[in-house]
Amino acid sequence: MIKGGERLLLIVARAPSSEFVAGLVLTVIIVSTFGIGSWILLHSLRGLNSTPAFVVLVYLATSTLATRSLLDEARAVRRFLLTDHLLLARQQLSRIVGRDTQELDEAEVTRAAIETLAESASDGIVAPMFYLVIGGVPAALAYKAVNTSIP
Repeated sequence: MIKGGERLLLIVARAPSSEFVAGLVLTVIIVSTFGIGSWILLHSLRGLNSTPAFVVLVYLATSTLATRSLLDEARAVRRFLLTDHLLLARQQLSRIVGRDTQELDEAEVTRAAIETLAESASDGIVAPMFYLVIGGVPAALAYKAVNTSIP
């Protein structure tokens, strides 16, 4: 949705100032779609039957939390370091960090893995939980929409 919206709005936006406005419009559309859209969906389902509403609520809530894959990747880096395979640890680390890992020593690999886990814990666990608590699924989905980046 973001990529399609960018392509569409960049056709219209030619100057830097209009690109800013286009980005703002796209952000509002995306966040509103997921925040308000999920509220409408859950409210509608609640009116029909509470069981499907609960199942969808739980599914959407858990979809805002990202825990498993990053932990698996970090554990793999740790296993390679514990078995003195620094080259493999660097290669594994490159799957979860944006920096060049070719020249990192063991301490730097460890530090980069920990920094990535901490940042991802904030973005993928702590912040979504915060928004789930203060605003439920719609707020958590709106947060995830804002926090999503396109490479």
